[in-house]
Amino acid sequence: MVVSVSSALCSVLFFHSKLGPRDQGDGALQGALHSLAELDLDYIDLYLVHWPGTQGLAVGDPRNPGNRAESWAALEELHAQGKLRAIGVSNYTPAHLQQLLAACKTRPALLQ
Repeated sequence: MVVSVSSALCSVLFFHSKLGPRDQGDGALQGALHSLAELDLDYIDLYLVHWPGTQGLAVGDPRNPGNRAESWAALEELHAQGKLRAIGVSNYTPAHLQQLLAACKTRPALLQ
């Protein structure tokens, strides 16, 4: 069931969604836009990278750090446009956070 949310109701509700591991890397922008479209919203209050790895890749795969960086850059772009009011990460280790903080323009608002 799809529920249409009026702009008045959006002001009292907090919308949260996550970028799935299958959308890490070059699929991040489309993944986030898909979340917006599925929720039928102009913005999401909090959007998180769900997992620091990419679906189908081993944890130690050398492509994961680049995919994380590409994903974060896409979220920063949507954050700058006001489509994602806050961005953060989930399931990141201290090492993942250090890598992100060393390269990001927008610091994560939350580590879940």
